[in-house]
Amino acid sequence: MSKQINISIPSPCHENWQAMTPAQKGKFCGSCQKVVHDFTLASDREIGLILKQDENACGRFRNDQLNRNLLLRQPVGSPWLASAAILSLLTFGVNEAAAQTPVSTVQYPVQNEIMGKVAATRSDPITVSGVVLDSGSLPIPGAKVTVKGSQKSISTDFDGKFSIEALPGDVVVFQYIGMKESSHAVDKKSVDITVILSDGDNYLMGEVVIVRNSIFRRIGNSIANLFRTNE
Repeated sequence: MSKQINISIPSPCHENWQAMTPAQKGKFCGSCQKVVHDFTLASDREIGLILKQDENACGRFRNDQLNRNLLLRQPVGSPWLASAAILSLLTFGVNEAAAQTPVSTVQYPVQNEIMGKVAATRSDPITVSGVVLDSGSLPIPGAKVTVKGSQKSISTDFDGKFSIEALPGDVVVFQYIGMKESSHAVDKKSVDITVILSDGDNYLMGEVVIVRNSIFRRIGNSIANLFRTNE
């Protein structure tokens, strides 16, 4: 599992963006003597590449770009890649013509923008391990252990033990037939935890099987009932 990058700006900058000197990929701030990257139109991957080169970068962001995990990769063979390839072919001629046209230097304001030093938080996966027991402190083999909202799922071994990788903030769910579900929020202390599953409601659920008596069985029951009546 690869690291996740979550970006935020703890101390927003209140300098005037329009008054800054234009620079490559942003503007130069005379107050802090640094280039402020303009990320407002950048993709998550572009943001990640710049932060990889400069973890102390200053940037200008839209509100919706902050306080969430960056999507650094696109699945191979995904519809996104096919659409991007088609779009690039369709726009090739347009870009060719646009290259002959002078580029406008007009700056359009971005709504709800935030500017300042970027704080990039990288989350390493945590190995969550422990044992699943019943209310009598006996191990439960075959209990299902799942990272909620994902396809990561395992089963406990013969001794009720388990080990699964998850990110901080994930929720691990523990399930076993006939017992109440339990969950655990992942943090850095999610090692050697003990999960107790209590008994569930005394209800059975499953496919209905209808057993029909044959004619010979019905005749046998009738004869048996006759003898019981004579007694």
